[in-house]
Amino acid sequence: MTTDGNTFVIGIVGPTCSGKSTLARSMVEEAAGRAVVLTQDDYYYDRSGLNLDEIARLNLDHPDAVDLALLLEHLKSLRSGQPVNKPTYCRKTHRRTLGALVTPRPILIVEGLFLFTHAGLVGEFNLKVFLELDEKKILERRLRRDTNEFSREPHDVTSRFHGSIWPGYKQHIEPTKSAADTVVTEEFNAMRLAQILLRQSKQPLR
Repeated sequence: MTTDGNTFVIGIVGPTCSGKSTLARSMVEEAAGRAVVLTQDDYYYDRSGLNLDEIARLNLDHPDAVDLALLLEHLKSLRSGQPVNKPTYCRKTHRRTLGALVTPRPILIVEGLFLFTHAGLVGEFNLKVFLELDEKKILERRLRRDTNEFSREPHDVTSRFHGSIWPGYKQHIEPTKSAADTVVTEEFNAMRLAQILLRQSKQPLR
C-alpha cells in the first residue's frame, strides 16, 4: 500500500449496477467537502472514430477497454497534491473529451469495474471495497437503467448482458474480490454504509 500520509484512497469495485456510483456519491455527501471521486467509466478509450459496425463489436466489458494507466497517473497526482483534468466519456458517441478540473481532497474515492485488475491501482488503495450482488438482481437493475436512460430495447439489453457483461464479470471482475478488504454481499443502505467505511479514513467528517 502506498500512502502520502495526507490522502486516504478508497477503491470501490463490483459488477454493473451494483451500487458503486451511489455509494461513492453518498461518501462525498457524508464527507461534507472532504472527499472527491474519480469514476473509471470516464477513462474508457476514445472510440468516436469507429464506424457503426466497429462500434457494435466493441467490448466495453474487458479491462483493455479502459485507460487504467491514465487513471493511475491521475490518482497519484491527486495524492501528491496536484489537481488533474479528468476526462469524460460519452456512452452514446463513444467520445472521450477533457472533463472537469479535480482538486485534491483528504479522501479520494475511485469507483469502477476493473480497478482491482491493475496491480498499480491496487497498491494505491488504503481501503478496497467489493460490492457483490446476484445475477438476477443485477440484470433487473441493468434493464431498468438502460431502457430508461439510454432508450434501449429490453431484448438488446438482455442479450448483451448474457453475451458479454456477465461473462466479463465472471472472468475479469469477480476473481479480484480476493483483493478486497471489505466485501458487501447484500443490498445496502448507501448512506449507512458510507458512514461505516469513512470511519476508517480517520478524517473528521460531519
